[in-house]
Amino acid sequence: MTDLEKRITALEDKFEIEQALNRYVTGLDTRNVDLYLSAFDENAHLDMQSWGESTGIEAIKAGVYGTWEGFESTNHVAGNFTLLSYDGQEAKCRSIVISFAWMADKSPLLSYAAYNDTLRKKEDGTWVICDRIFDTRFTGSPDSLWGLKKEE
Repeated sequence: MTDLEKRITALEDKFEIEQALNRYVTGLDTRNVDLYLSAFDENAHLDMQSWGESTGIEAIKAGVYGTWEGFESTNHVAGNFTLLSYDGQEAKCRSIVISFAWMADKSPLLSYAAYNDTLRKKEDGTWVICDRIFDTRFTGSPDSLWGLKKEE
């Protein structure tokens, strides 16, 4: 592989790694379980701190269904994607995520967190999360900050 081919492959991989994050947040917000699960390796480990910990795709699936029961809606914005290490088959990255949600009881919830991910490249070129550690920076009600109230 030429140097140019290696650089193009690395750029394509970085894009695909970011797409794993996008599949996760989009699947979570749209409640599309297949899209959500497509972000994970079959044996993935997901440590969501106070939200719970899961290992394996079936446990992650059960966890997201439990999470959805507590929320009316969620809206995640992911950014500040930083690729920390990459060798063509495994990558470590960090992303900052802000989430605004309406709880099932109609109360608002604001969260700010970092996702610390280890991903691997599958044979088909798709990147999937093998390990995610959710580093919560803030979780609380934004109504004291902005006076938000959900209209009935």
